[in-house]
Amino acid sequence: MRYVAVDGEGCNLSNNPDTEDLDDPIELSPMQYHLAPSPQFENVENIGHVVSSEWTPWGNTLMGHPTGEFIVGQIFNSKGDLQHAVKMYSINSHQEYIVLSSTKKLLVLRCKKAEQSQCAWRLRATVVKGTSLFEINKYSGPHTCVNPCMNQDHHQLDSNLIAAHIEGMIKTQFTLSVAAIQASVVERFGYHISYTKASKGKRKALTNLFGDFYKSYAKLPHFFGALEQANPGCVVISKTFPGNMRNEEVFHRVFWAFHPSIEGFKHCRPVLTIDGTHLYGKYKGTVMIAMGCDGNNQLFPLAFALTEGENVDSWGWFLACIRNRVTQRRGLCVISDRHPALWLRLLMFILVGLSQMHIIEFVCAILLATL
Repeated sequence: MRYVAVDGEGCNLSNNPDTEDLDDPIELSPMQYHLAPSPQFENVENIGHVVSSEWTPWGNTLMGHPTGEFIVGQIFNSKGDLQHAVKMYSINSHQEYIVLSSTKKLLVLRCKKAEQSQCAWRLRATVVKGTSLFEINKYSGPHTCVNPCMNQDHHQLDSNLIAAHIEGMIKTQFTLSVAAIQASVVERFGYHISYTKASKGKRKALTNLFGDFYKSYAKLPHFFGALEQANPGCVVISKTFPGNMRNEEVFHRVFWAFHPSIEGFKHCRPVLTIDGTHLYGKYKGTVMIAMGCDGNNQLFPLAFALTEGENVDSWGWFLACIRNRVTQRRGLCVISDRHPALWLRLLMFILVGLSQMHIIEFVCAILLATL
C-alpha cells in the first residue's frame, strides 16, 4: 500500500504487483490526514519547547502566566526577544529594573527599588545549550513595591524600543518628524519622552532600515567594483588617504560616469551644466554632477562625484576627471553658479587647449564684462 497527494488531498493508491494490470484504471479513494497543530512542532528540535518571538505578557496564557507574569521554563527565540518582553512588561506595569549581569549566555535583572522597598522581583535567564534560545531559570514576581507617583518618562522606554516601534512608520514616511514620534509614543505607551530620546530612536530606526553610515562608506569599493563589472566602459576614479591603522585607507573622493552617457554626450548640444549639493548625513560632503543638453532640450546626466566639499581642489579634480576621461570637446558652453572656487577652476578647464591669442581674447572679454 502506498499514498500519493493530489491537489493537496491524500489518496489511497492500490498497488498489488500480482493483480496489477497497466491497462486497468487506477482506483483512488480519499484519505484523512491532520496538519501539525503548530509550526513549532514540525521540527524535532522544537518539540518540548514553548518558543515566543514577540511575547506579550498581558493575558497570554500559552506563553506566560494568565496574570501576565513570567514563568520558569519560558523560552524566547533570542536574548533580544527576552529583553524586549521584559521592557514591555515593565512599561505596562509602571515598574523599572536594573541589569545585574548581561552576557551572551546570561541575563540577570532585579527591581530598581529592591533595596529601598525590599521588593523581591528578580529574573534570571540563560541560553539553551547549542542554540540561541533563552530560557528563564529563576523568576520572583510580581513586584511588591509601589510607585508613589507616576513619572513622565520610563527608564526601560529607551531608544532601541522606540526604534522598533517606529520602524514601520519610517518605512512609509522617511521624513517623519520628532514631534510625531513623541506623539506616537504617548499614544502607544502612555509616556512623554524627551526630544533627544525620540531623535536618537529615529536615528537607530534609520540605521536598522538603511544601514550604518560607517559601514556604508566601507562598502563603496565593492559597490563601484560591481558597477564597473556590470557596466563595461564605466569610468570610476577614486581617491583615498592613509588612515591611522596599518593598511587602512580613508575615503576622500570618487568620480564616476557611465559609458552610454559618455557616448551619448557626443551627440548632445555643446553645453555642460555643473553644480553641487550638500550631504546632510553623519559625514558631510558634496555630490557634484555634470549634465548636458540633448537635441530635445532635455537634461542629459553625464558625470558624478562624491567629494569632501566645495573648494578649489575638489572642483579642479572633478573638472579634470571630466576633461581627461569623459569629453575633450572644444567650444563647450559651461553653465554654473558663481562659487569662487568653481570659477577659478572653470577658467583652467575652459582655457586648456586654447591658443595664446584665444586666451588673451577670453580674459579681455571677462574683464570687460566685470566693468
